Amino acid sequence: SDAFRLNIKGEYGKSGPVVSNEESLQTETRAGLVGTFRAVTDALGQNDANLGAGAKDVVNTTGPNRQDAKMKHLLARADWTLSDQMSVVALVGWLKSNKQEVETCDHTPQPICLFSNKAESEHWTAELRTNYDGGAWRLTAGANYMDQDIDSRSATPLFYSPALTAIAGLPGMYTQTFHDQQSLKSYALFAQGEFDFAEKFTLIAGLRYTKDDKEADFFNAVTVTLPLTTQIPRTVEQFLALGAFAAA
Repeated sequence: SDAFRLNIKGEYGKSGPVVSNEESLQTETRAGLVGTFRAVTDALGQNDANLGAGAKDVVNTTGPNRQDAKMKHLLARADWTLSDQMSVVALVGWLKSNKQEVETCDHTPQPICLFSNKAESEHWTAELRTNYDGGAWRLTAGANYMDQDIDSRSATPLFYSPALTAIAGLPGMYTQTFHDQQSLKSYALFAQGEFDFAEKFTLIAGLRYTKDDKEADFFNAVTVTLPLTTQIPRTVEQFLALGAFAAA
């Protein structure tokens, strides 16, 4: 209407399953030198010829490689015209994203490094501001709020075969797990005034107060006691089950 306008936007995005990986490089350390260097054959006997990839930009792996992602987004804006001089703007938004992936992070036929991640992020934001136009001077003032929560879990099995476990000198299969959580609440008050004190000059003054409350919890656990008969995980759920074993 002449005095009120409302815009609402909805958005949905999805990608995957996407299969991707990087090129495998055989590496070694060298006595007296710092760093990692490319090797013709690595410590596990792997080289470009016996990896079986067939090309430099192809990997040959025994583990899983898959990524899925999803995003939902809502945004609304309302504008009120209260008078010729006064107007009000209100905004509210919601965004939620989910991602999960499983990966063989050594990029070779050996199950040296396996990785998984399941993460979710959700946040709300809202803002209310008023605008006054008095001709020679103008004022904008308002408040803003945001609330965001992040939750991320991962499990990383390493040296995941009896032979590799023996080379590493471990009593059982190795798995490391992470659970990271973060919560953020942000508050803000703001005001800005403008004054035309001459034909070509304007004085602008602004003030903003912001307060952020952030809490982060990070949990990390390792086990080297998984039975040697444990199969290579193929799904996020199977990975996280190994992570739960490590956490316990």
